[in-house]
Amino acid sequence: MAAGSWIRFLIGLGLALESIRLWTGGLSSNIALVLAILYLIFTAAFFIYRT
Repeated sequence: MAAGSWIRFLIGLGLALESIRLWTGGLSSNIALVLAILYLIFTAAFFIYRT
């Protein structure tokens, strides 16, 4: 896997974890949860498409 893909994956993982942390903190719970789920689905689809 290319280095750029790993960097993008790590950044996305950090964003997803941050969204989940905000969700568990109760700040804009629904929005953060939906964004985290959508991003994880998008990331998974992207990597399946790339490989």
